Amino acid sequence: FLYLIERRRGALERRMDGEAVGAHETEVANLISAPATEPAAEKAPTQALGGDEAQGVLKGEAETTVTLARREWRLLLSLSIVGFLVNCQPSEPYLAKYLLEGKNLSTAEVEADVWPYYTYAYFAWLLPVGLGADAVGYRPVILFGLLSRQATRVLLLYAEGLWPMSLMQVSYASATAVDTVYFAYAFLAAPEPAAPLAVSVMYAMHSLGNVCGSLLGQWLVASGHPVRLLFYYSWAFSSAGLACFVAFFPLPQGGGLPESLWSIVRREGVRGAAACVSEMYSMRIVRVWGLWWVFAYAAYSVVTNYYENEFYDIDPEGAFGLSESAMEAARMAGCLIPAVAPVAFRRQTFPLIIATSLLTAALLFMSTRARSLSFAVACNALVLGLFGFTQALSEICISRG
Repeated sequence: FLYLIERRRGALERRMDGEAVGAHETEVANLISAPATEPAAEKAPTQALGGDEAQGVLKGEAETTVTLARREWRLLLSLSIVGFLVNCQPSEPYLAKYLLEGKNLSTAEVEADVWPYYTYAYFAWLLPVGLGADAVGYRPVILFGLLSRQATRVLLLYAEGLWPMSLMQVSYASATAVDTVYFAYAFLAAPEPAAPLAVSVMYAMHSLGNVCGSLLGQWLVASGHPVRLLFYYSWAFSSAGLACFVAFFPLPQGGGLPESLWSIVRREGVRGAAACVSEMYSMRIVRVWGLWWVFAYAAYSVVTNYYENEFYDIDPEGAFGLSESAMEAARMAGCLIPAVAPVAFRRQTFPLIIATSLLTAALLFMSTRARSLSFAVACNALVLGLFGFTQALSEICISRG
């Protein structure tokens, strides 16, 4: 992801330099050929037009600006609708309950032989999907992730036993590992000025899908529908996300695709590619945020893997759909804050990392003392909100250098 940002930035700088040189040559040519007795036209070209004509020019420029804005918002929608749909999973808040009661697994089996497979498989998938995106393209890898979600749904609905459920977590890990490629795609498909907003919107819509899915799941369960039905709804939403990807997902921006890391490996060997990556990590901001990711993602993995068991232990009949929607709403809000925050605020890297890390640690400790479901949900929701905020902030800070 970081390497893609650096390659995209280099290509844009080279393109902007070329455009600047071309504009300078045109300006010189115009100065040479223009009469020396018309300085007023040079200073204010619209003054040479009549009032109505000048207003028409300004109106045309305003309409062009609005059109560009609308096009960017359509682009953001086409990018984020896939993440919204695949994460709109009414079954997600009831997964632990489904495994324990529907698949007849014990709590010890779920904690020791189901959830850990996701963590280890996710780690194993991350590097292959990143290199695969660089070698064969981002869209094929994103398609692979969407197909992995289909396999996850089939296993959940029709497979029985402990090991199929472990395999289900491996399949789901491959799908969520591809999410890193999906979010990085914003820097290929969106114009450079809109890329930070695109990242925040994609993260927020991803969480909004979980909010809507959790509320739908809560309503279905409260209406007396069996938990198994929720998994069919989740499969339908995942299939809708796959269909939207095939039909509407935008293509990369022309001119924004510099040489891939895979091409550098083939031309200069592993040593040349390693030197390229090493140069990227020579930036202090990349090292700082990279260190944050190592520890922050450890905490995030604990929360997302085991909060359902925590809630189930406190209240087996709790409103898990409402709990999950509250947590994802907090994360969605956190993802949007960096996009609208002042630039001076985003530059406070060290104070923000220290403050959010200490607050996250305190909230996690408090959640271990929770005796009520609402208090446990509040602690975990704030943790996810802080993580969503720093996650989006880290990518925006790195992209801005």
